[in-house]
Amino acid sequence: MSHNPLSEQLLRQLFDVPKTGQKCRDLMRFSPSEMTLLAALAYRRYDREPTITMSEISELLDVSKPAATQLVLRLCLKGYLERFHDEHDRRVIRVQLAPQVSHFVEEHIERMLDRADRVIETLGEEKSRQFLALQREFSAVMFGQNDGAPSEDAEPHLPYSIRHKEAIV
Repeated sequence: MSHNPLSEQLLRQLFDVPKTGQKCRDLMRFSPSEMTLLAALAYRRYDREPTITMSEISELLDVSKPAATQLVLRLCLKGYLERFHDEHDRRVIRVQLAPQVSHFVEEHIERMLDRADRVIETLGEEKSRQFLALQREFSAVMFGQNDGAPSEDAEPHLPYSIRHKEAIV
């Protein structure tokens, strides 16, 4: 299904707004960290980078490597993820979505994008863009980027693969 290009950015932004994002995550029955990791892996598949290293997960979630390892092990035990050694450097552990759940995770993201489309249809593109800009500004001030002064290119704490995409706004 084709979505408004702004929908994907709006959905990603919602995960950075605590209360609204929590309601979205509750619909999917994953913890915030689990959802962030699963969504990042699903988006990486679109980018043809289906795996992520434990170091990248640690950076993505802003947690220690042992905490990232516990999260990954929990999701592996539930059957959502697979861990394996990098073929070029056996010291590096890579993680990817388990084949049997890739479609499941992508379906959940698709449903959330449908909801974001409805928000844009209701609010309009201009208000949706204003929301994104205000939320970025809020995050910049809240998290002390630029000594509290928001910058035009300030981005909220988003998954690695999401942070590195071009902004729509």
